[in-house]
Amino acid sequence: HDDEGDFTYSEAQSGSAKVEMIEGLYKVTCSLLLENDEVCDFEYYGPLAFYNRTLDGNMSNLTEDVELTFTQGMAIYYGDIYEMGSDAWNVVLAEADYDLDINYGQGNVTHGAGDYIPDGPYTLLDANTAEELPAGTMIAGIYDASYGGYWGCWFYSVRRQVEARLVSGMVDVSREGDLYTLELKLKDGAGRNVTATYTGKLTYYSGE
Repeated sequence: HDDEGDFTYSEAQSGSAKVEMIEGLYKVTCSLLLENDEVCDFEYYGPLAFYNRTLDGNMSNLTEDVELTFTQGMAIYYGDIYEMGSDAWNVVLAEADYDLDINYGQGNVTHGAGDYIPDGPYTLLDANTAEELPAGTMIAGIYDASYGGYWGCWFYSVRRQVEARLVSGMVDVSREGDLYTLELKLKDGAGRNVTATYTGKLTYYSGE
């Protein structure tokens, strides 16, 4: 990565890595032969965050409850993409220190509700077992690398080095004009709470 946040990507043809634990921190020493025959040597010493994306267990590395302060939000309308009884909205909320570094949720609303998100409570359900996705529900977190990774409701933060698949709880939505209030009371698979209240506008996009 450079100072602007841009990065250069190159696949490794071969190489080796040595991993050591030193006084509670990781030392990773690598020597890689890249696809352009350039040799890349680097060393990292510090903490490592571990994420469970095996589809087993809770897929959350939270160790405690978190209460978040979101200052920005966006909403993406997809319409009846699942053909399971409702129209879908994706909602992204973020804290002030990142450009929509994401709490990402997907809610299901009444057919034709494409101008705004209707008021009311939205309850999480498991899309893998649900026979339909009725209005007033949200999809619990799903990770599927073949479809781009994250779907449904997640909390993740690069700064904190945490991510959590959200599996239960509810979000209460109310609206006055173009100002929304969203009250989040969600849990990961271990029962740790992810809570927040956001009041403000939602930048609108259409994904139809």
